[in-house]
Amino acid sequence: MWLSLIGAMLCVFVMFIMNWQTALITFAVVLGLYIYISYRKPDVNWGSSTQAQIYKDALNSVYRLQMVQEHVKNYRPQILVLTGDPSHRPPLVDFAYSITKKLSLLVCGNVTPHRLTYRSRTALNNRANAWLERRKIKAFYTLIRDEDFTHGVRSMLQSVGLGKLRPNVVMIGYKSDWQTCDPQDVLKYFNVIHDVLDLYMSVCILRLPDGHDYSEYADQDSQLLAAVNGKKTDMLAIPGGGIERENSSGAFPRNISSAQLSMGGSSREPSPPSTPHMLRAAQGNSAAERAPLAEPELVPTSVVVNLPPQEPPNDEPKEMPQSINQFLRKQRKGTIDVWWLYDDGGLTMLIPYLLTTRNNWSGCKLRVFSLANKKEELDREQRNMASLLSKFRIEYSDVTVIPDIVRPPAESSKREFEELIRKCAGRTTARWSTTRSRSPTPRCSRSRTRHTATYVFVNCYRNIPRMQRWSQ
Repeated sequence: MWLSLIGAMLCVFVMFIMNWQTALITFAVVLGLYIYISYRKPDVNWGSSTQAQIYKDALNSVYRLQMVQEHVKNYRPQILVLTGDPSHRPPLVDFAYSITKKLSLLVCGNVTPHRLTYRSRTALNNRANAWLERRKIKAFYTLIRDEDFTHGVRSMLQSVGLGKLRPNVVMIGYKSDWQTCDPQDVLKYFNVIHDVLDLYMSVCILRLPDGHDYSEYADQDSQLLAAVNGKKTDMLAIPGGGIERENSSGAFPRNISSAQLSMGGSSREPSPPSTPHMLRAAQGNSAAERAPLAEPELVPTSVVVNLPPQEPPNDEPKEMPQSINQFLRKQRKGTIDVWWLYDDGGLTMLIPYLLTTRNNWSGCKLRVFSLANKKEELDREQRNMASLLSKFRIEYSDVTVIPDIVRPPAESSKREFEELIRKCAGRTTARWSTTRSRSPTPRCSRSRTRHTATYVFVNCYRNIPRMQRWSQ
């Protein structure tokens, strides 16, 4: 490398010795071409040596990171967020990125139960990465094919990452339809949490009043961006039959008025709200599957995926809710409540602190709730907590110690809880015979490895998050 640099400098020197006027003209032309190309920014892969050097530097950095011993001062919350297609759950991705922005690793995971060709898998990866880039989110996307969602997530937990760049926190959306959905779906959701804890990883559950699933607005948003950017919508040939429309711009706009949403319908997916997404694809008919697939003549596009035939577009498209981009806007002044129940590492304190360092959350104050077994320990626990927060230079507005944590719950609270789970328990009991034949030892009664399980439950209502944590 240094030899090449010295040779280039000698060549420049010889140019000026031979004819300095021609050398100046040459430099001016080359500089003009460089400025022109930098201004136009063509989407061309030059295959330059700089790209090869980036790969080499990244590989060496991962090797050096592998040799670094873990220390509490170097801890980073590396998050695997189960989003399905990232464009279908923008709030979940945005909130996770609010924690990892310019700090740590973020991976968006998707589990699909249907078989995908190499071209379809590549197209899905390209579309997801393009959506993340347009939304200015620095994250990776991984796609796992498994007919069972729990097994797919389990494989993802054990395979995602490289060296020290591995997720140590898993974020999922709150299953708001747990009382009405199939009990098997609740069991899968429950087993995913257990699998995460069995691998000594932390769990974050994000709950939003409007849910997380905005897949019905994805196609509508693509058509809107196509109209705004003056681009035609690409036509995709689907191997399983049918035509899919998709624009390469897969990001949701940050500010949208209802008057702009006057074109195109929305493609619906039969996915339950606020659950980890599994790609629903239509199975082709047997004749189509046996027949060899001819190479269709297609316009270059970013999506090729097996999907059911689309319904005719609705003449009155739905208004895109503002909650899609709720974490991209500056949060109004409020409080972040941290329930510090037990000291088992400090993740419950770290996540809200990282949120307060972001510009969108700078107006939110931190309130800490801790526990005291006896009333005599109330003042001492409060002073200890305040001293701990000051030691770590964490700004807070209030520290509250709850003294009656050991008091048993009231009868009214017990009845309310039993009424809440009665429907789900009844449906689970009715199907227990079939479930037992498939799984002789339910996960809920299986003996667990003895370790502290950390949950971070994020409950966001009216842009005021409430964070709670349980230890078992």
